[in-house]
This record gives sequence, structure tokens and C-alpha cells, in this order.
Amino acid sequence: MLAAKFHGIEDIRVQEVPKPQVGLGEVLVRTRVASICTSDIEAYCLGHKKLADYCPDTRATRTPGHEFAGDVVEIGPDVKGISEGTRVAIAPNYGCGKCRFCRKGIYPLCPERRTIGLDVDGGFAEYVKIPKEAVDQGVVCAFSENLPYEEAALNEPLACAYNGLMRCNIQPGEVVLVAGGGPVGMMHVVLAKLRGAKKVIVAEQSGDRQETARKFGADAVVNPMDKDYVDAVRKLTDDRGADVIIIACGATKAQEMAPYLAATQGRINFFGKVPVDKQIIGLNSNLIYSKELSIYGAYGSRPAHFAITLSLLDSRKIDLSGLISRRFSAKEIPEAYKSALANTKASTGMKTIICFT
Repeated sequence: MLAAKFHGIEDIRVQEVPKPQVGLGEVLVRTRVASICTSDIEAYCLGHKKLADYCPDTRATRTPGHEFAGDVVEIGPDVKGISEGTRVAIAPNYGCGKCRFCRKGIYPLCPERRTIGLDVDGGFAEYVKIPKEAVDQGVVCAFSENLPYEEAALNEPLACAYNGLMRCNIQPGEVVLVAGGGPVGMMHVVLAKLRGAKKVIVAEQSGDRQETARKFGADAVVNPMDKDYVDAVRKLTDDRGADVIIIACGATKAQEMAPYLAATQGRINFFGKVPVDKQIIGLNSNLIYSKELSIYGAYGSRPAHFAITLSLLDSRKIDLSGLISRRFSAKEIPEAYKSALANTKASTGMKTIICFT
């Protein structure tokens, strides 16, 4: 079968490798569509300690990819509730099953968390073996023929966005500011609207992404680089500020500005990861104190979130087809990475996907 293999920084190769064999409790998925995530691009450009530990040379290499959907083609002994031929998307994180987070189903916070596409081979291959521990924790989620594989592959970041919104507990009638008009920012927009937000404002400097934000339902778009950015947000919120602010980008300035843009008793979610060399930021703690602001993080998603958002896609309450910018074949995965990297640098385009059929 064809599989992409990580050989080092900016070195991803498509190779012929043996098809995985399933064992006790395991599931084999034939990949139909996979999507390139920002974290895939980060590992491609900077490397990753887990990938580096696994492939110090070309004798052992990892297949990345944690956003993917396909068909169950084989199940191992002792697998229950999953049938061959089922269309599925995969929640990539699973845990030890014993710690306090795993007992609550919050597998991304498990100290021994493992991720498909990082700790084990992932979705940039024609076939993916799902480990028994992951299967037991409910990562294999079915969907119907109503939902195209392309959109099902985007459910992983959608579930992460859902986790972020639930952390902030958006209420009907509230005003939400989404800082960042990339793919995940658009997912926050549609989810906030579904939660009943009265107004959703997107802060984005790219003209192309501003237009996409409007298409995805943003009620207003502002440019965070304008000198009157704070005044513009306050004008759009009747001088109150936003009840909820989602920082859906990796800009430290966006995090630092959030207390100035938030309403009294507002909630702020630092959803986007910032560069490691810029992770220490300056916040106006007096504003956090005097406005009684709450600041949250949101890391990954749990299978329960994954199932909820997949259902929203399957019922067509959410349509993410407009986020797909470019499509590549399995043999073109190296070119797909280069295209996704160019989009990231230029803040143009949205999701780059890989089609295996």
C-alpha cells in the first residue's frame, strides 16, 4: 500500500509499505480522505520529538495524519459494535485508561496520551490500523452516506473547536469575538451561531479570509492591525466588549489584547497554540482582576465531543465544504504539504486534503 513517511524536517516521502495486519481488538480502516493540520505543518517545518525519537534514520519512519475518514475493512477478534463496511472518522487521541482524566473520558489530558499519526501510524496511508486501546475508548465513530468523506475528515478540528466553545459555555444572546479567520476560526463561527450567539465578530487581517468569514456567517469582520481595532470592537458591542473571546490563531498579540476587548465577566479561550519561543506573554492582570475575567485553555477533544460534532455534520446542520481549498492524490502528499505550508505563510486558502479514491 502507499503511505507517507516522515524522514526529517521538510522531508516527507510516499512509499510502498506492507498493509497492516489486525490483531485482537484492532480495526483496519481504508482511508478515503485525509486533511493536513497546522500541527502537521509545524512538525514538517520544525520536526517533532516523538517523530525524531522514532526515526533517527531512514530505517524506521512514522506515517503522520490525524484528520481522516474512511471505511472499516477488517475487524480483529473481540471487536464489538463495529462492522465491516461502516463509514468512519477517527478521534485520534487515546489514553492509559486508568488515570483521573481517562476515567472522565478526557483522553487528551492523560499523562500517557497517545495520538494516531504521532505515536502510531496515521491517516496519510491507504490503510490505518486502529489500536485496541483506542478502539476500546470509542475513537471509531460512524457516519452515514449523507456526509461526504471530505467533510468527515474535517471533524477532528471541528471537535476541538467544540471543546473550546464548551469550555467558555457560550449562552444564547451573547456576543462572541473570534480572533483568527483560518479554518478553525470558521469552525468556531458556525458553532457559536448554533449555540445561539447574538453576534459573532471575526478579527482577521487577510482580505481573502475576511470574505470567507462573511460566507460562514460572521456578523461583522474587523482588522486587528487597524489602530482603532479596540474601538471598532467596542462599537460593535454597544461599548460592552465581547462576552466570549476565542483566540483561534497563534498570535501572542491577540492573546495580550483579549482583556481589553472582553466584557465585564467575559470569558477568554486561548485556543490557538503560539510559537514556543513566544509562549511567555504580557497580560494586563488588573483588567483580569477588575473585570472578573475568566481565561481558559482547550486542548484537543474527547470522543464524546467528536461524536457530537460528527452528528452535526452528518445531519447537515454544519457544512464545511467551503473550507476545502485544494485536493491532492496520495502520490502527491509531498506537494500537498508544500501547498499547505504556502497557504499558512500567506494566510490564504483554508484546508488542504488528500484523496485516496
